[in-house]
Amino acid sequence: MTRVVASRLESRKLSKMRRSLVILVALVVAMIASCRDPTEITIVVTTDAKCADLQGTSIAIGQLGDALENKPPSAVSSQCDVSTGRIAALVVVPSGSRDDEIAFRVVAGVGKAVGDCTAPFGPGCIVARRALRFIPHTPLYVPVHLAVSCAGVPCSATSTCQNGRCVDSRIDSAQCESRAGCELPDGGAPPADAGVPPPDGPPPPPSDGGSVTAHTLATVGNVESETGFAQQQHVVYATHGARWWLFYIDEADQSVLKTEWSTDFATWTAGASMTLAERSNNEGRNFSVAYADLGGKDVVHIAFSHHTTGDANAYHARATLNAGTVTFGAPTLVASSAYIFGDAEPDGPVAATSSDGTVYSATGWINEKPFKGFDTVGNMDVFASSSPDDGTTSGPLTRYVLHSWVPLFVHNRALVPLGGAQMLAVWSAADTSPDPSDLSWSGSAAGWSTNASLFGSSAATAMNDWSVCAASANNAHAVRRKVNGGANDAYEHFRFDAVAGTWTPGGAIPNDAGAYGTGIVLLTNGAKASLFAIGADAQSRVRRTTWDGSSWSPWRTAVGSAAKRAFLSGSGCGSKAHAAIIWTEGGAAPYRILGVDVSAMF
Repeated sequence: MTRVVASRLESRKLSKMRRSLVILVALVVAMIASCRDPTEITIVVTTDAKCADLQGTSIAIGQLGDALENKPPSAVSSQCDVSTGRIAALVVVPSGSRDDEIAFRVVAGVGKAVGDCTAPFGPGCIVARRALRFIPHTPLYVPVHLAVSCAGVPCSATSTCQNGRCVDSRIDSAQCESRAGCELPDGGAPPADAGVPPPDGPPPPPSDGGSVTAHTLATVGNVESETGFAQQQHVVYATHGARWWLFYIDEADQSVLKTEWSTDFATWTAGASMTLAERSNNEGRNFSVAYADLGGKDVVHIAFSHHTTGDANAYHARATLNAGTVTFGAPTLVASSAYIFGDAEPDGPVAATSSDGTVYSATGWINEKPFKGFDTVGNMDVFASSSPDDGTTSGPLTRYVLHSWVPLFVHNRALVPLGGAQMLAVWSAADTSPDPSDLSWSGSAAGWSTNASLFGSSAATAMNDWSVCAASANNAHAVRRKVNGGANDAYEHFRFDAVAGTWTPGGAIPNDAGAYGTGIVLLTNGAKASLFAIGADAQSRVRRTTWDGSSWSPWRTAVGSAAKRAFLSGSGCGSKAHAAIIWTEGGAAPYRILGVDVSAMF
C-alpha cells in the first residue's frame, strides 16, 4: 500500500492543486527519530505537448497489471507550465512495508478530456507506466515524460510507451537515487535518425483527436526509396482475409520480394517471399502492387522493373492472399528494351485491375523503335491482359493498349480503376527536368485515343508531387503541388467526370509548405478525400487536409513525431473502407518503413 503526499516541489501550489487534484489527504511523513532520510518516491510529470492542447492529466497508483488498470485515478490535474512542460510533482510514501513494490499509470488527454481516455487508450491519449520498489530510508526520483510520439500507442498492462514503442515499465530502484532521476532500463532506443531535433509540440489538434502515432512495419537496410513513388502501392488491405499486407525489398536479400501482414496495422508478421526474376538493386521505385477482390478471393498483381545488366525488363506477377498466407505465381516478362541509360531510371511501373477483372500494367521500359523509327525508352506504355482475372487465373498481358511518347523520361505514372471495365491512365508530361510542367492522361473509355493535358496549364511540379484517386465509378480527383518559386506550397485540385470524359477545376487547397519531391498522397472513402504530405519543417511532420465534397479544410498534423521522412505513398482508393499511408524513415541506413492506418481521418 502507498500514500500520496504533497511534493515539496509544489508546496506553494498546494491550495490550487487541492481544487484540481482528486488525491488522498496530503500528509507530511514525520522524520524518524534517528533523522534518517525518508522512504519516498518523487514523481515528476512533464510533456512535450502544448499545454493549450492538454485537457487533464491523471495518475493511478497500485500494483502493476490488471489491478492497476482497473483502479480509478488517485489524482487528476489541470496544471501545465507553458515554459517547461511541467505538469506536476507528487511524493508517494509506503503505508505498509518500507520495501513495498509500487506501480503507477499516468494518462494525459491531448485534444480530448482525460476522462475520455480509457483502455485501450486510442488517439489523443498519452499513457505512461512505471513499476519499482521503495528502498527503506532512501528518497527516489522518477521522471515521467508524456511524449507526443506516444499518443495513441496501446501498450500492455505491464509495459509503457517510449519513443513510440512499447517497452517494459519496470525500473531498477537503485538507479533512482540521484536527483536527476532514473529512466527505463532499455529506454526503447530512439530511431537511427534521432538527430532530428524534437518537436516543440504539435499544432492545435483537430476535432477528430489530432495527430496519431506511426507504427514500424519493417527495417530494410540501405533501401532509401523503399516505399516508392506516391503513385505506387506497397501496402494493401485484403478484404476477405481482413488484414493489411506489406510488400517490400530488403538489402539483406535483393533476390526476393518480402511480405508482412497485420490485422491491426500495429503488429506485423512475416509472410512468404517471392523470388524475383532479377535482383532489386535496392530500388523501391521499381515495383508496385494492385489489390482486387476477384471471384470472392483476395488477389494482387505486381508490376516490377529490373535493370541489373544488359536489357531493361518489365515483369508481371500474380499472387493470392488467404488469411496469413500468400501464394505467388512466377514473374513473366511483359516488355524489354536494350536501349537504356541512367536518365531512364527508375521506371516507376504500376499495376491495376479494373472491376471486370482486366489486369493492366504500365511501364516505360519497352523498345520504341517500331513506333518512332529510332531507339528510345522512358515513355508511357500500357499493357492489358488478354482475358479478365476471375479469381483463379488471368490471361497474359499481351494487349498493347497505349503508347505515348514524351520529350524526356516518364518516371511517375498512375492507373486508376473506374466503373465497369474503365481504366484511367495519368503520367508526368516529362517535358522539362527535373520539374515537369503538367500531367497527361488517357483512358479506356475513349479507346485510349486521348493524350491530353490534365491541368491545362504550365506549372513546375516536382515529379513525385502529384496524386490521383478514384472517388466513385464515374469520378476521380487529381492534385499537384507546385514548386512555386521554391516555396513548394501551392496546390491545384482537378476532378474527373467519366461520363463527360473531362477534367475540371475542383476546390481551392490552402497553401502549406511541403518537403520537395517527397510525394503527396490522395486517398478517399467515397464521400470525402484526404490529402497527405510531408511538411517542410525540421520535424518532417505528416500533414493533411480533407475535402468534404465542396471545400478543403485547413491543414493539420496527422503524425506529429520528429523524424526524417521521405517517399510518402499509400493505399485507399480501391478499398475505401481501409486507408493507410506509409513512408521511408531515417537519415541513413538502416532505413525503416513506418505507417499509419488513416481510415478514421476522413
